[in-house]
Amino acid sequence: MALGWNLPSVDGPIAADSTNNALWAMDKGAQKLDEVNAANGAVEHAYNVPLDSSEHFPTPAVSSNGQWVVIESADSVVGIQTGSAGPNPTWKSATLDGIVQSRPVIVNNVVVVATENDSVYGLSLATGAFVWTTTDGTTSDHGQTLGTPESQAQNNSLDSGAVNGCGDIWPLGITSNLVVAPNGSVYAVGEAQTGTTNTDKPDFKMMAVNPADGSVTLAPTSIAPTSMKTAPVQIEAEQQRAGLLTANNDIYIGFGGLAGDCGTYHGYDVAVSQAGSIVGDLEVTANSNAGAIWATAGGAVDGANNVYVSTGNGQGSPGTGTDYSDGVIDVPPSMSGELTAPTNYFQPLEWQSDNNADADLGSNGPVLVANGTKLFIIGKQHNAFLLSTSSLGGSNHETPLGRLNGVCSGVSDGQNATLGSSAYFNCSSAGMWQVTLS
Repeated sequence: MALGWNLPSVDGPIAADSTNNALWAMDKGAQKLDEVNAANGAVEHAYNVPLDSSEHFPTPAVSSNGQWVVIESADSVVGIQTGSAGPNPTWKSATLDGIVQSRPVIVNNVVVVATENDSVYGLSLATGAFVWTTTDGTTSDHGQTLGTPESQAQNNSLDSGAVNGCGDIWPLGITSNLVVAPNGSVYAVGEAQTGTTNTDKPDFKMMAVNPADGSVTLAPTSIAPTSMKTAPVQIEAEQQRAGLLTANNDIYIGFGGLAGDCGTYHGYDVAVSQAGSIVGDLEVTANSNAGAIWATAGGAVDGANNVYVSTGNGQGSPGTGTDYSDGVIDVPPSMSGELTAPTNYFQPLEWQSDNNADADLGSNGPVLVANGTKLFIIGKQHNAFLLSTSSLGGSNHETPLGRLNGVCSGVSDGQNATLGSSAYFNCSSAGMWQVTLS
């Protein structure tokens, strides 16, 4: 691996546009979405995309034909027709009923988008107008709702008291990126309030809609595994921020903690069938604490349906061996029951000191390169890694295929991208970087 060009101003999640050999990423400081030439790092166009103060990782979505890019913009969505001159988007949707944190998905000519009010809308890709809503298409309507989102006041009133003052998204509804499943439905997962007393803990629910007309194909269904609902884990300390993935005809859902790393939580990757039943789950840090699966990109799925996700810092000691924190894990392609060990894993040699410094690898998700035989990842600890999907960290789980030290003095979060023989990542203090892969 070797560093290529650098674009200092761009520090947001990156989407690859293979049709136009371009990259799309936010300059969050200037609140602009930049179209970047992948070959030389030149900004071809820049578009105004105002953000909300709580919006951390605005993630672009590129249509399959490369003609449109859509991205969340506070409590709206904007659409950009590629090749247009800017600086303003082609369209901006009406104000929705909550902040949009989730990356929209594009299905044919419909943009499906979700809000932190646990609502899901369908918008026209060409104009941003409502395609389906509950009644007459006014801005207060939504196509479907997953439930009532969790409020900060309700979260702080729960009987544990251990998560008071934690979290940075309120209300907390649908945060993670949506996904289109093999059955054609769009799936969303959100947090739902279950009551009003200080013993009514939240629940995580999954729903699915037909993107063409908004009809519900899966009613809101609880997808929290049993071990997440029982001591010592506090379900109110969990958050579902990682982007959804689909593999093996199931939906893979990552869980981690609230901002502030408060309370007792574990990282989970839960496989749920398209019909809404839990197939199995993998629990990280089962013998310690934390180890969140929280990168907004979610992770990667290879041709053999192996799911690769990154994990956050652990808290406390696993006693002996490892707790699979601060690394990349290979989730079994066929899960059953409640597992506590992945098929394979990688942790940097310094994973324990990373944990102590909150410098976890899990702030960004791994991306597949080299025809799906390798993974590229960089997180908070400033170092980039190239891993083999067949062995990840080798026999000792700590030896990558390649490593670049000190390539990001800040934090890389959100979503990396690949085009051809290069990977691209963001760095909060140094912008976007190209890495050429060998």
